[in-house]
Amino acid sequence: MKKSLYFAIFAVFAFFIPIFATTMCTINDSVAVILDPSIAGTAGGVFDRTLGTWSVTFPYGTIYGISACVDTDWGKSRGNYIKTLTDTNGTRVYGNEALGQYCWCKMTHPVASRWVFDLNRSSTGCNGGNCANFCGIDTRNMEVLRVGLFGSVQQ
Repeated sequence: MKKSLYFAIFAVFAFFIPIFATTMCTINDSVAVILDPSIAGTAGGVFDRTLGTWSVTFPYGTIYGISACVDTDWGKSRGNYIKTLTDTNGTRVYGNEALGQYCWCKMTHPVASRWVFDLNRSSTGCNGGNCANFCGIDTRNMEVLRVGLFGSVQQ
């Protein structure tokens, strides 16, 4: 009698417990990656001073990016992004520039993000490839920067 009562209670709860799922469609065998800014990187801050590139490994894969130092923060705070990054002379920034003390980061793989402001690093701390190092380390450890990078995709 007790066993059938337990089974009946279990069956009622199992029937009413909601099941959540996500359906995603991809085209031509594309790979869908969900970038979750609440998940910190597991390894990384790997960078190349010469090219101004960085990468960070997450449980769902590795993201890659570029960095640039410019002479203005454009009134941004860490994690804010801008569509097209230029220096104060209006010259467009493409990556690996050493034009000032403000470090900007951009994700390039698996998708491209906007330019995201990291921090004022001083002219000596930003130049010489240090910005790429900071972009990797800060993307790995700081949710606010990941929110900017991941949230600016497709903006």
